[in-house]
Order: sequence, then structure tokens, then C-alpha cells
Amino acid sequence: MEKWKEIQQTLLDFLKEAEENVTEFSLESIKTAQSQLKDIENKIKESQERKKLKTISISEDVHTDIKKYCALKEEKMGEWVEKVLLEAIK
Repeated sequence: MEKWKEIQQTLLDFLKEAEENVTEFSLESIKTAQSQLKDIENKIKESQERKKLKTISISEDVHTDIKKYCALKEEKMGEWVEKVLLEAIK
């Protein structure tokens, strides 16, 4: 019987400590977490819908010249390269 009381007390102590360490979630914090999850899901969906990029090999000198040119013209290098290549094949 004494052993049973000891086990019972140990269990009660454990439950009391566990209860003190439990963090309560408010409705507002749950809504915030849901909103953050939705944002993450949207970012994942957007990244999956983006065009898949491919690599074209060019020399370092050509890369540097194109980079300087695009900086002067305030153009993004990748967009400029796409535009020039598409014009060349039309």
C-alpha cells in the first residue's frame, strides 16, 4: 500500500510540473500561426510556378563586358541576355 501511495504521489508531482510547463495557445496566436503557414504555402506555390532557369556558358571576359553594359543601361543582365538571344533567332 505504501508503494502505491509513493507511485501515486510521483504521478501527481509529474502532472503538476507538466501542467505548469504547458503553454496556452490563444485564438489570436493560432490565427497568426495559420496566417504564417498560408504565407509559406503561397511562397512555395509561387516558386513552383516560376520559370525554370537554364545556364549558358560564356567566357569570363564576355560576362564582364555584358555586366558593365547592363549596369550602364540599368538593365538586369538575365533579362537583357534573353531579349538579345530571342531577337537573334527571329
